[in-house]
Amino acid sequence: MTPCACTRSKLSSKTVFKSQLSFYGRKYLTQKDFTVPGSIIEEDLMIEGNIRSSGGSVDVKGHVVGDVSAETITIRISGSVGGAMSATKIEVEGSHTGSLKCDDLKLAKTAQVQADVVAKVMTTESGAKVMGNIDITGRQ
Repeated sequence: MTPCACTRSKLSSKTVFKSQLSFYGRKYLTQKDFTVPGSIIEEDLMIEGNIRSSGGSVDVKGHVVGDVSAETITIRISGSVGGAMSATKIEVEGSHTGSLKCDDLKLAKTAQVQADVVAKVMTTESGAKVMGNIDITGRQ
C-alpha cells in the first residue's frame, strides 16, 4: 500500500484537500475534507485595513488596525486589534481598542481591552483589564 498523496483543490481560509489512495495496485479516489486552521496574522505582520472571514477563524499574533469579522477571533498575547471586532466567539489574550460584539467572549488574565463590549456570555480571568461600556445580555 502506497502512502496517501494529498493535493490542494482550492485555496481559501478553508482549504480543501483531496487524497488519492492506492490499494493493492488499484487506485481508488476518495475525497476527505480537512479544514485547515483559519487565517493567522503572525507576530511580524501589521495589517492596516479590514479583515473578513465568512465562516473561518482569524488568529492575531501581530497587529491589525481595522475591523475584523469572522466566526472565531483570537488575539494572542503578542497581538493587538484597533477597530471593531464581530464574531460568534472571541478570545482576547493581547490588547484590543474599539468595539467588540460576539456571543461568547473570553478574556485571559493578560487581556487589555478598551472597548464597548456587547456579548451574550463573558468569561474573565483574574487580572484582565477592561475599560468601556459592557453589555452582557445573558441569552445564549
